[in-house]
Amino acid sequence: MSAQDEFYVGYLPEAPAGLARWIRWRVIALIGIGIGIGVAFSAAQSDPGPARYEFGEVRSFEGDLRLHPVPHLELARPGTTSGAAGQSRYLLSVFGKCGAGPVVAAYGDRRVRLKGSLVHRAGSSMIELADGAAIEDLGPASDQAAEVDLGIATLRGEIVDTKC
Repeated sequence: MSAQDEFYVGYLPEAPAGLARWIRWRVIALIGIGIGIGVAFSAAQSDPGPARYEFGEVRSFEGDLRLHPVPHLELARPGTTSGAAGQSRYLLSVFGKCGAGPVVAAYGDRRVRLKGSLVHRAGSSMIELADGAAIEDLGPASDQAAEVDLGIATLRGEIVDTKC
């Protein structure tokens, strides 16, 4: 039987030598190409910048809980008067980088005290709620800001997960 006549039948224990050699080199080449593409993609990624996750450092936070546009906690900055310029906003999440919406839905536009760990990155901050930590309702939110319609806008940028 010549190399041209090699034929593999699925129920035979192994493929003919020439066919096995041909398949082996192509599989090795495809694996090498896949690894090369993976390395190229990872090398092309931009640096996300410095970040810090205070894992296990549970703190207490008190502020106004807002649900829109995403669940976040508004806190007065120390030494400032009231108003938007005197507030810090912390996005809220639960374990596993999941949104805290279902957990905090009942506390929208309320003043609350909660416990969690801070996550910082590139000027953004987030609070990961502590597992099983109760949210304490302290009453109505302080001076709710009136919603202002800013019209239609086109935003360009990159969505970045502040936790990673």
